[in-house]
Amino acid sequence: MGLSLASLEHGVTFTLVATRDDVAALDGIQYLFGGPCVDAAHTGEVMTFERGDTVLDEHGWQQFARATAAHAISSTLALPISEGERVVGTVNLYAHQPHPSPASTMSWPVSSAPGRPGP
Repeated sequence: MGLSLASLEHGVTFTLVATRDDVAALDGIQYLFGGPCVDAAHTGEVMTFERGDTVLDEHGWQQFARATAAHAISSTLALPISEGERVVGTVNLYAHQPHPSPASTMSWPVSSAPGRPGP
């Protein structure tokens, strides 16, 4: 369905670019109420979400679960972007089908500095 690129700066996560307005809106819900994008940015861990996960029972992601249901999103995948040991952002994938990608088990070196290769 779409993807977004989020940045983490001074402890605040925000969307740099999104493929669709509703994707940016789903990011915004997470910034206000919590979700996989924010958790991936703050923990440095890959986060996944699927409609029907037990995460629906957790207080922190209830608003995100409602918003994804309203947009017919079945799964999301949030991949942290690191510069050295510091997480500087996330790539967030939103899908109408379950199981966003086997990419959640992969690790990709990404550099935020132009012209500098990843680790």
